Amino acid sequence: MRVASDCHVLVINHRRKPYYDHIPAERLCASYASRYMSIPRSGTWVGKDDDVISLERFLLVDDIMVLQLPKQLGMRRYIKTLYPFLSYNGNVRSWVFRYGDATRADIDSLRSIGASFTCKGRHGHVPTPLRYSTVDFLSLVGWYASEGYLLSNGNARTYGIIICQNNLDNQSNIVALCDCLGLHYRIDSGRKVTIVSELLYRAFGHFCPGVARTKTIVPELRQYSVRHLRSLLDALLAGDGSVSWTGARVYYTASEKLAYDVSDIAIKAGNAVKIAPQNGRGYEVGLRHATRSNTTGARRVSFEGHMWSPIVAGATNFLAVENGCFFFVGGAGSFKLK
Repeated sequence: MRVASDCHVLVINHRRKPYYDHIPAERLCASYASRYMSIPRSGTWVGKDDDVISLERFLLVDDIMVLQLPKQLGMRRYIKTLYPFLSYNGNVRSWVFRYGDATRADIDSLRSIGASFTCKGRHGHVPTPLRYSTVDFLSLVGWYASEGYLLSNGNARTYGIIICQNNLDNQSNIVALCDCLGLHYRIDSGRKVTIVSELLYRAFGHFCPGVARTKTIVPELRQYSVRHLRSLLDALLAGDGSVSWTGARVYYTASEKLAYDVSDIAIKAGNAVKIAPQNGRGYEVGLRHATRSNTTGARRVSFEGHMWSPIVAGATNFLAVENGCFFFVGGAGSFKLK
């Protein structure tokens, strides 16, 4: 990908003459990763449409795994002979093992007979599922990005995530979401939904790193399809957003990175977006529904001189930002240069 760390893009705006705008490359949403696709000029985003998201890559060799066998499995009494790394866990359908003791072939073989797995981490936490509905998991990420932080108590060997919410209706929605995902939780101090899970601690530390002014959502989660991103956006707005009597929606955050991440998500989900810094108090991200792409009124003008443009394989249109407003601009591939 041939994109410099800082790019100069020729912006043609119907209100003023052509000029060079100094735009950081990370703010060109189409340049996040050419391995997916740029946003087409029609404004229709096509991303990954996976219905299941797996956290298996966050497992460590010392993690304690719990294996549940199907109720009708006739080979239960022979399971220890076939898989010697298993240990008895109190009943004939439940076994435990150390993740590092099993090979990938063993895991795939057990899955082929209908076995399911959960992870207790290295310190024997309540078992946590490995696979989730993508829509529901992204909703949880949205709540966490707006209202959550990591739980880390090394002395007590307790790890997990905490989502704070004073509104009882929103708190009920978070609890219902945890039930749907099969997560065990507790409510502390009447406002904190605490999920003790070493696996989720690792996953959310990767998917949504940072705290307060540095929090962000990794590009990986922003590459899903529109229906998935709308689930993520709805949870973000429910946590730190507001809706006026006119229907205008605003998202508030102290993190500049998160403000641009939310803008990226919102645009892909079919919204027009504007970011407004709030004099050291963070950022407001204004959203409105857009039936088509949020482009500026452009006209053909004469221009002589050098024009600098980002070049990304397979992309001709880029989403640029000017004074907090996003709009499409053409890359070098959009022009017939003499």
